[in-house]
Amino acid sequence: MRIAYFSRTYTTHDLRFLAGIRAHGHEVFFLCLETFSQGLEQRPLPVGVEWFSLNRSVVQEPAACLAAMADFEKALARIRPDVLQAGPVSTCGFMAALSGFHPLVLASWGSDILLEVDRSPAWQWAATFALRQADLFQCDCAAVRAKAHTLHPLRPEQIVQFPWGIDLNAFAPGGSTAGLRAKLGWRNQVVIISNRAWEPIYGIATVLDAFRVAALADDRLRLLLLGQGSQATRVHEFLRQHKLEDKVYLGGRIANDQLAPYLREADVYVSCSHSDGSSISLLEALAVGLPCIVSDIPGNQEWVTPDAGGWLAPVGDATAFSRALMAVAALTPAERRGMGVFNRATVAPRANWNHNLAKLMDAYVRLGQHN
Repeated sequence: MRIAYFSRTYTTHDLRFLAGIRAHGHEVFFLCLETFSQGLEQRPLPVGVEWFSLNRSVVQEPAACLAAMADFEKALARIRPDVLQAGPVSTCGFMAALSGFHPLVLASWGSDILLEVDRSPAWQWAATFALRQADLFQCDCAAVRAKAHTLHPLRPEQIVQFPWGIDLNAFAPGGSTAGLRAKLGWRNQVVIISNRAWEPIYGIATVLDAFRVAALADDRLRLLLLGQGSQATRVHEFLRQHKLEDKVYLGGRIANDQLAPYLREADVYVSCSHSDGSSISLLEALAVGLPCIVSDIPGNQEWVTPDAGGWLAPVGDATAFSRALMAVAALTPAERRGMGVFNRATVAPRANWNHNLAKLMDAYVRLGQHN
């Protein structure tokens, strides 16, 4: 089959979808809405994937997509796909719906349904229009499915739901291989890892404040802070102001294929995100076998079991997160390992990327047979 895959930019998630679709024997054509270099993935496209860049600047509202429609439709006419997959919903999905192409697989990226539709009536209208035109809606968790249903009810057979999943072999428990603990003199410390982008939506301010309070109470706590983002100046100022530079290691943005060794350096994973579907970052930490402290939101509730595998804390509540950090520090290494074993067992049967992607491939075949 000829599959046109339309996405806003080029990220690690796009790379994994493109490679997976190609591995299943399909011809794959990648349409990229925004300027290709704006993506967060530096690795090249999978071999055999042809790409078409619409070369637009960052899309700030659905109306901005209209200017790219002519180029998008020309690309579709050239590709002549059997199936079109498009997402996020209110941008690429909206454009795909406007084109009138069928069969259309509308792919939610989580935040498009959970957050973007609430920005304005225009965002909500674009998402609703796209849902009405979709032949299939692909989502990663129950929270996204339920929210989409409030915009436009879909029949059960129109929905394929699966967590985007991870490579369980790459993200597996194991000893330290990066050598950071030894290099930093943190062998006997309790190491927290945070690897979300330094953006307001991911609660970087809450991470920092929670760590500050917890580190005052327990001097063994250390923070492995990966990532970059628009809040970088605030991050550096916060660390200087509170004299935390010697307790925080800034590792920068780590490519996904190099991330697992950093996770294995840590004793606990923390994410203070304001919104998530089935967070790949969380699934990777669970698979490595870390206790997890995350925001108490529906997407996380599907994966983290309080007490058994971690803690859920209210969004933006630095005090609650700091208490959880102190609680995990108070555990013995054996108790933390026990939580990690529970988390690995939770994620392994449900978040196998190769197994889950097969559900989408089966849906492609069904759509192709009926059109």
